[in-house]
Amino acid sequence: MLNRGMFIYPWDVAHDPHRFVSEYQQLGCNMVAVNAVYHQCNVLGTRTGHVYERNCAGTSFAIHPEMYGRILPRVVSDLTGELEALRTACIRQGIDWRCWVVSLHNDQIGEAYPDTTVRNVWGDRYPSALCVNHPDVREYADAAVRDVIGTLAPSRVVMESLCFMHAFHGRHHEFSLARMTGAVRYLLSLCFCEHCKRAAEQQGVDAHAAQRTAERLLRALTWGDTTFEGSEDAQLMQLFLEYPELYAYQRFRMESVRSLVAQVAKTAHDRGVLLDYIPSAAPFTIHQMQYDASSFSALQGVVDGFVPLCYSPAERYPLIRRNVQMHAPGARVSLALNLDRRRYTDAGDLCGRIAEAVEDGVEDIYCYNYGLATPECLGWMGRAYRQAAKAAGEREGKA
Repeated sequence: MLNRGMFIYPWDVAHDPHRFVSEYQQLGCNMVAVNAVYHQCNVLGTRTGHVYERNCAGTSFAIHPEMYGRILPRVVSDLTGELEALRTACIRQGIDWRCWVVSLHNDQIGEAYPDTTVRNVWGDRYPSALCVNHPDVREYADAAVRDVIGTLAPSRVVMESLCFMHAFHGRHHEFSLARMTGAVRYLLSLCFCEHCKRAAEQQGVDAHAAQRTAERLLRALTWGDTTFEGSEDAQLMQLFLEYPELYAYQRFRMESVRSLVAQVAKTAHDRGVLLDYIPSAAPFTIHQMQYDASSFSALQGVVDGFVPLCYSPAERYPLIRRNVQMHAPGARVSLALNLDRRRYTDAGDLCGRIAEAVEDGVEDIYCYNYGLATPECLGWMGRAYRQAAKAAGEREGKA
């Protein structure tokens, strides 16, 4: 079965579920991923003529505090009743009900519990990036998914930012006059908090040597530009080749992410819910996962599928699937398209990308995002989804 849907902000649809379901089905959608936990944002709803500002991260449902430990997420808006009504309306019309959760990218928790955040090589904290190895953060990530499942009862949870966060992710007024090469961004993304260093040492990794090397390299890279056109990715790769302590620390970070994802996936599976994983928590290609320290090979068999985000016009589904399955053979790979009008030449371009994915055997197609899409792009998507449903039906009939 071909599942066609969108990532949805609950504040866009929860107050009129029946109207939403009717319009949604007309777009050819039979699956929805409604956000349950989100970060701070300021978004323009082009169709509603409204700018929505979410001043801090948090949930859109009433949490159950007894499920959590030290860290309690903020309830930004309590749409529990409305989301229950939306779920009922979706299921009644045969729409697969899923939830989308933003996990460790959380400025509210980072500011309320500053010790839980990533600590960079210089000792600075990043308020919007929670540390994968902090025990309270791991407890929170697990509890949040348990709460989402218990409250909203999705068939699948799509996890975003269950990993280390990139040091520069668009937080308010980020400035730098130094050349922000890939190597600089990577080294500034490394966490050297006491929990990371202790866990690394327990795994036989010299965290102090890695920190000293990172600090020395950052000083050289930020004091004077060392790159030329086209050399930035090569420079980052060279760091791993030149400095075994950095490579060992990266492998440790990848294991940290794997173990946390495995913990959260078990929580979902124990409750009969599938868990899919977005492998990059920032608008970067799947070849830049070094920042978040996620790994296809390590997570295969842990999660039920991967949902790589397509941010570049050059990223097409067959290429993405082959790249993922090169490291995780047989993995379920979804297509997730950004509905930014600038990424497509015309309706035929968007329709062609979705048709290409269907021909290549995709099972889940997501588009981002219902509330943000222009009427033009949403119409293109609807056309593509209806054509895809017809093509998929014809293929299933022949089979």
